[in-house]
Formats: sequence, C-alpha cells, structure tokens
Amino acid sequence: MSEFRENLVSGRWVIVLTSGTRDAASGLEFVGKGRGTREDEGADYDPKCPYCGGNEHMTLPEVSLIRGQDGSDSGEWIVRVVPNNQGVLRPTGEPVVRRHHIHQFITGVGTHEIVVESPHHSVQPYDQSLDRFAAIIGAYRDRVAALETDRRFEYVSVIRNHGIERGLGTSHPCSEIVALPFVPVDVQAELKQSEDYYEFSSSCVVCDLIQSELSAETRVLLRSDAFVAIAPYAARVPYEIWILPTRHASSFVAITDAEAREMAFCLGRVLLALAEDLGDPPYSYYIHTAPARAGDMSYYHWHLELIPRVTAVTGIEYGTGIPVNPMSPEQSAAFLSRKLTVH
Repeated sequence: MSEFRENLVSGRWVIVLTSGTRDAASGLEFVGKGRGTREDEGADYDPKCPYCGGNEHMTLPEVSLIRGQDGSDSGEWIVRVVPNNQGVLRPTGEPVVRRHHIHQFITGVGTHEIVVESPHHSVQPYDQSLDRFAAIIGAYRDRVAALETDRRFEYVSVIRNHGIERGLGTSHPCSEIVALPFVPVDVQAELKQSEDYYEFSSSCVVCDLIQSELSAETRVLLRSDAFVAIAPYAARVPYEIWILPTRHASSFVAITDAEAREMAFCLGRVLLALAEDLGDPPYSYYIHTAPARAGDMSYYHWHLELIPRVTAVTGIEYGTGIPVNPMSPEQSAAFLSRKLTVH
C-alpha cells in the first residue's frame, strides 16, 4: 500500500510506502554507473529478464503491443507496454483525500507502466532503426492519451532513466509512464510561469524561446523541420538538453506520426552524442505536457527535458532548491556540437 503525502511547507507531494512488504532499498534511484556496469549488460538475451523477447510470461499481460508492419503473429514485437508488477501505485479504487492531524494525504491510486523498448536486452535508442524508435515515441503518445481519458488521473508523466538503478530488477531498455491523481507542484509552477509570460507578451514562451535561440545559434545543438534541440540558457547541470517542437501544441498527445519520427531522429542523435562524447553517463529524460483533459492551451508548449547525472547535488541545492551548474550551457553546446551538426 502507498499514499501521496503533501509537504505542508513546499506544497510538494511524496509517495510513501505504508506497508512493510517491500525491501526498503528497492525502487530507490542512485546516481549510478553508466552503460556496461551490470552483469547482464551487453547480452542480447537474459533468461532472468522479464522484458526480453521469449520471457513475456514473466510480466503482467501487456496493455499495448506494437509489432512489425506485416502485423503477423510470427514477427517479433517492437514495443510492449506492461503494468509494473513492482509499482508503488495501484490502478484500482478512487484517489480519496484524507487528513491526519494538520497533514493531508491521498490514497495511492495511480498507474505505473513499463514501456519495453525492444525484445533485445542490450540495445539503446540510438541502436534502433528510426522506424523502431519512432514506434516507441508513438507508444508514449498512445498510452498517455489512453490514461488521460481516466478521470481519476490529472497528470500523466513519461520518464526514461538510463544507467540508474530503477527498481525494475534489470537493465533492459525501458521507459516508464506514471499517471497521478493530481498535477505535480513543479508542473503547476511551469504552467503558471508560462501563463504569466503569455499575459505579459501575448505569445507563448517556448515559441519565443525557439526563435530567440535560433537567432543566437550559440546554444542550438540540432534542428529539423519539427524540432530544435538546445542547451537551455539556465541549464541546471552540464549538458542538460531540451528538445522543443516547433509547432505549438500544449499536449504531447498532439504529436503526429511524422513528428514522432523527427523526434526520434533528434533524440537518438542527442543520446548517441552523450554516449560517444561523455562515456554514456546516467541520465533521465521526461516529457513536460499539459494536464489531462486541459484542452488546447495557447500559453503552454509541451517539450522534453534531458538531465545527465554528471554532477552531485550540492548543499546549496538541498538547502535552497537552486541548482549549481559548474559548466555554462554555451560550453556544453560547443562541446556537443562537435557531434551534432546544426543545419
């Protein structure tokens, strides 16, 4: 069992496991090692891995399955989405708000799904064909769209952790989709900042950011017709990267198949550059999108943020919440641009 508990001082929510059925250390993330540090790395198939092709019986039944274009049962699948059988959230029941003295908590209702990105154990996104990586992006979109129809959920988040202990018991290439019964505080802050900018300037902050960065060129890493990859001006860590869609849309669900292919191209190139130039550091990426059922928002613009785990958290960050970045985004962009040609 789990609960969402609110921090009265910051307004942020945390997930607290209230039963003792789970190992206290499981599911925790650590600033981990990069690729090739686990025994099962490098193998195409791991008989103990529940996500490898041939081991489908080791997971809960899939909620989504994408096969090759021929659609034949004999062809191997490309992407498989399954419920996380170690998930801390439960998909049944209602998210009831309760109080404990002055504190507030919500019953731990939500979903935690695993996007299995390949039947092969050791591949990374940049190892895949463009069509296969685009299918992963499409699977993100389709599952977010499906989960947003459930009125119990207010926000659906897509996350990928690489080189970090994820509590999944395997290093198989996977992403995660989490549906929550509330909009996280950080997302609310981003929505409010975007709305304030729009009220002041009558334009979308990300649309303006794209034009400004393309004009300056200093922090632009990669361009396509539909996406721009930049080192953000106020980067929190070295080599932080944002991938911004050039077409305004507030919800990631609005991405088309053609745009998913371009996003796969840009993201794959970025991840390959990190692997080749930085020794494949641990990283997290996540998609920032509008809340469920919010409709079209003229002031908000969905995007992807990628955070390499190359620095430790400082005392200043713990004490104030303000990151300390030892490298300017201009330096990061200059370094990565050796591999990423700006068109």
